[in-house]
Amino acid sequence: MALVVVSRALKLVASLVAVAAAVLWLGFFVEHVTEWFSGSPAPPPGVWVAQLAHLGILVGLIASLRWRLVGSITTVVSALLFFALTVWPPVPLPDDRAGSVVSGRLGGEGPRKC
Repeated sequence: MALVVVSRALKLVASLVAVAAAVLWLGFFVEHVTEWFSGSPAPPPGVWVAQLAHLGILVGLIASLRWRLVGSITTVVSALLFFALTVWPPVPLPDDRAGSVVSGRLGGEGPRKC
């Protein structure tokens, strides 16, 4: 009986975390896409692919509310693709930033934008 209560509580917490993460990722997604259609030039094709992976994360998080396994797999695969396209391969930080926790593409030009 207690195990059933704990299981239901964990499913509720997982659903709330999925909704919160979806809202957060949706904000980033909308901000990036509206930037592109506000008169600025269209991004290169690689950025569109990364944004499709970003959309896949959103779809997976929302799908996980109804279909836990399918949504989870979609989220994980899309997240791996998105982060592989946006921050891989990691570039060593310049010496003056050695103590920073920031990683990614910082070859003097700043972080890579998606």
